[in-house]
Amino acid sequence: MPRGRKPKVWWWQERQCYYATVASQRHRLGPDKREAERQLHELLAQKPAVQQNSTLEMCDRFLSFCHDSRAPRTYQWYRDYVQSFVDYLRSAGLRPALNGPETVSAKDVRRWLARHGAAKRQRIIAIKRCWNWGYREGWMSQNPLRGLESPPAKSRTEEWITPEEFFWLLAHVSDHEFFRMLVVSWETGARPQEVKPLEARHLDLEQHRAVIPRSETKGKRRPRVLYLTERAERILRELARERQHGPLFLNQAGRPWSASAVRLRFQRLAKHVGKQYCQTLFRHSWITRKLLAGEDSHVVAALAGHVDSSMIDRYYSKVSGESKFLLDAMRRK
Repeated sequence: MPRGRKPKVWWWQERQCYYATVASQRHRLGPDKREAERQLHELLAQKPAVQQNSTLEMCDRFLSFCHDSRAPRTYQWYRDYVQSFVDYLRSAGLRPALNGPETVSAKDVRRWLARHGAAKRQRIIAIKRCWNWGYREGWMSQNPLRGLESPPAKSRTEEWITPEEFFWLLAHVSDHEFFRMLVVSWETGARPQEVKPLEARHLDLEQHRAVIPRSETKGKRRPRVLYLTERAERILRELARERQHGPLFLNQAGRPWSASAVRLRFQRLAKHVGKQYCQTLFRHSWITRKLLAGEDSHVVAALAGHVDSSMIDRYYSKVSGESKFLLDAMRRK
């Protein structure tokens, strides 16, 4: 905008709303023109914002939106990647990119990715979602990252643990607390974030299950019901008698397990067994075992806590690689 020209409200037909551009930043003012002009007058009366902070401000607003409307782990996921990208723009001295989100290019993102060898797909997804949100909120007239492509996702179940391998692995676990958590994960197929915070108040042992309230579940859309095998129920009964309040699974120091603590424990275990495991792999293996045993995918999806079987069919099923299982299914009368 040429220097000296007074900002004016203008109508965005596609969004059916009045906007005004002040200090290179677009402001949404609403559908009423008189109210829009009043808001513009207030904006002009304020101290002018530093132009280089417009991209930073959009990222801050996006993270505030995630903080208010997403799970804490999801917010932290976005925060880490968006903050890393903003730090790169600052350190690289990319003033044009800092002037406004519309001036950021796909080349800036690729140069940022070149500094980080891992999680490129996740980084691109986080930044694109931030810019998509900014476009929908009116921070820019066009999204410069709309056509940025991300690497294809890798299969989430390229490997799984057989029952024989699981019992061999347990033979190398000397920590009884860690041992019990692994067994319950193996027996129930629960998500790691469902097992670690499990408490006695969640248990409904008369019905042989654990019920996690909707407010504490992934997505916060519906309660999560974990049906228990006899072995899992026996362990949880024992833990409930020991710990009537707070998480049932504690480490040797008597503190609840965190994701980093579990990861470090698996890293120590890898030095003895020569292979790196993770808690999520136990869930994938549980689903695969059920499918290979001939369980219907809809039943497996319900037990795993999915809305339908599409996730099972697309990502978790290893049946397509088990030729013997398929041959037996073909010849079964």
